[in-house]
Amino acid sequence: MSYIEANRDRLEIEYQQVLQTRAEIRSYWENRNRERFDRISMMPHKPGQEAIWAKIEEQKARRAAQQE
Repeated sequence: MSYIEANRDRLEIEYQQVLQTRAEIRSYWENRNRERFDRISMMPHKPGQEAIWAKIEEQKARRAAQQE
């Protein structure tokens, strides 16, 4: 505890740097994942899964109607 009290200013500066780095890393991965998910959503569905996708679309429509 005495170390923290004696070096509070230095520790606060380092902590702010860590927070900034964390925010930059999080932003990078959110953007990267967003691009990846966009590419995946544009891919065609596999043959034979039409019933599954119809059910998913039906559930999406119900959720959208509930939120309105």
